[in-house]
Amino acid sequence: MLERIVEIIVYVISEMKDSNSIADIDIEELHSRGYTDLEITVALSWLSEKFIQEKSDIRPQNEKSFRILHSAEIDLFTTESWGELMQYHSLGLIDNDTIEKIIEKALLFRRRKIDSNQLKSIIANILFYGNNNVSYFKLLISKNNEVIN
Repeated sequence: MLERIVEIIVYVISEMKDSNSIADIDIEELHSRGYTDLEITVALSWLSEKFIQEKSDIRPQNEKSFRILHSAEIDLFTTESWGELMQYHSLGLIDNDTIEKIIEKALLFRRRKIDSNQLKSIIANILFYGNNNVSYFKLLISKNNEVIN
């Protein structure tokens, strides 16, 4: 599942705070956490493509504000998933516009609170499918004949 790729991306961006190069990231740590070579490759490829296209650095964005929930929106997320959302924002993985999209999608799940796994799924769909990246992932996956867990 693409949620696992989101986890890898978050790990890599977090590690980049202390490192100057993506080459300094300990890939073996990702293997020891159970991620496959394909999942790691897709995550690193996505990061590379995203930041090369945008000509930006893999560093947190310095947005001056963060989305504060309206009282009606507070019940959309578990405490854990809202904390993760703030972390993804502080790491620069998502911006305020993406948070708005996430909240819109969360409204579709109104019967229950969005937990951590559902949040990762929503973020994966926005990041990977929201910008017409579907063919990119199909190409990577079909080249290796491997399935992402």
